[in-house]
Amino acid sequence: MKRHVLTKTLASEIESHLVVYARPKSCQTKIERFGEGIKVYVTAVPDSGQANEAIVRELAKFLKIPKSAVSLISGRTHRAKIFLISGLSSDQLRTKIDELVSKSV
Repeated sequence: MKRHVLTKTLASEIESHLVVYARPKSCQTKIERFGEGIKVYVTAVPDSGQANEAIVRELAKFLKIPKSAVSLISGRTHRAKIFLISGLSSDQLRTKIDELVSKSV
């Protein structure tokens, strides 16, 4: 007799990718729209992952999600990075980025 395992789709299983262009050692911390992704300026230096940690904090604050929902999946030592955002769909993420554009206009 076969047993079938049922799985539930949880909100925490929703994931999206976000392209980020990092600008470490900036004079101020800010986020701007940049192509299909965003550009994140942080004051932290790109040493021992300090800038990456600062970017994670800023993304979590901007997206209003916990820091644990933001994971760097590509570009640890490069300015072009890809982050995995848990708990937001691609549409929700796009809406948040569009809000960023409307605030800066």
